[in-house]
Amino acid sequence: MLAQPLVAAVEALGGYGGLVYLRSRDRLSLVLCVVAGMPRSLLRPWWRVPVGAALPMAEAYRSGKRLWLPDERATMLRFPQFTAALPYSFASAHQPVSVGGETVGVLVVLRSATREPLGEAAVVRVLHDAGRSTEERLAGFVRRAPAFVAADTGTGASAAADTVAHRTEYDGQPVGVRLPSPPAHPLRLGMVEWDLDSDRWWADDEALALLGLAREDFDGTTAGVEARVAPDDAHELRACRSDARAGMRIGSRHFRVLDEGAEGGRLRYRPVELWGHVVRAGSAGRLLVGALYHVVQMASALTEAVTVRDVCRAVSEQLLPAFGARELALYAVHEGRMHLLAVTGTT
Repeated sequence: MLAQPLVAAVEALGGYGGLVYLRSRDRLSLVLCVVAGMPRSLLRPWWRVPVGAALPMAEAYRSGKRLWLPDERATMLRFPQFTAALPYSFASAHQPVSVGGETVGVLVVLRSATREPLGEAAVVRVLHDAGRSTEERLAGFVRRAPAFVAADTGTGASAAADTVAHRTEYDGQPVGVRLPSPPAHPLRLGMVEWDLDSDRWWADDEALALLGLAREDFDGTTAGVEARVAPDDAHELRACRSDARAGMRIGSRHFRVLDEGAEGGRLRYRPVELWGHVVRAGSAGRLLVGALYHVVQMASALTEAVTVRDVCRAVSEQLLPAFGARELALYAVHEGRMHLLAVTGTT
């Protein structure tokens, strides 16, 4: 019932998880009702939070005001004890949920602090919509409950709203909800032809895109292709000619080509692989017909990594989609102990 607005808010804010807390029957605690994107067991210490605790979800509940903590610094300033108890930093957004004018819970979205920052206006808009949808669903659920009896006095509407708010409470265990898996990257495949005698190339649109070339900028020469290949891998492209002449085929030659983006002045490369075989093309002589495609090549991607964040991005981009995964934790072993260096998509 509450999963849809929570999941929508997490996705809209680029988060990795979300929570919905409802007040307990005795009104002394906030009880975790729904968890999205994270295992329930990881949050066991937070299943029940005292209303008076110095925690952001409790603060949002007590004040009835929206709370946006965009980074570790903002969280530390407002909730230093909460920050000290966490193994890593994250951003969080907290939206009070009201029924009949009475705050009955809090919707929380968790977001990696290392992602691009969000403007407060965008966060407010998403939280407002998610909060309103959650409130409507809660009110509808309580009204449909068998034990609900609406007041039929002259002040029936007001009394009914009060009754709905009074009966909005939770004392059970949290329900886990999976976030939709990100779409796996499809295999990018392009077709090429290489005239081995005239040294001329032809490539379809996908092959040119893999090489990072626009059709009007491609002169059809081997030199034009080599200009896109990493200098350390140029020998692989040249070896393709030898393979074709010796064995009439190319059986998997790996090399890296320039990627579209560059960060901090550093060039980035995309790993590709070339397969093909030689055919006779009449008077045209020998023609290599082949396929060029983007491959998942962790060794190549990690070679370009400089920082811990680079490593996490390489693994996230190259490997996680192949498994439909969203979560990654990177540990280092030092003096017989494991130390968490970075984490994405989980707590």
